[in-house]
Amino acid sequence: MPETAARTFTEEGVRLARLVSAEVGPQFVVEFSSHDDDTEAMRIRAEHSAENPKAEAAFTRLFDEADADDRRIAELVRNEPDGEWTAYAPLSGTVFRFTRQA
Repeated sequence: MPETAARTFTEEGVRLARLVSAEVGPQFVVEFSSHDDDTEAMRIRAEHSAENPKAEAAFTRLFDEADADDRRIAELVRNEPDGEWTAYAPLSGTVFRFTRQA
């Protein structure tokens, strides 16, 4: 990608990350990573309450669901230390099996 296009891509990404941050409010950190190797990932947190309460609520629900999944998985691992985990990729039909190594 030419230098000008890469810079434009990064500037637009940062602009959009700031807009998302303003929409969802200060309880969330929005991260933007450019494909440009010379650019570090940026983390942006709004300084004021969310401009879009519905977006804030949607992000909160997603966070709560992910947090509940993390707690559920941690509990399963604690209660089934010798268990086996599998993941299924429906488009390829691939089944991945993970076993815990002692």
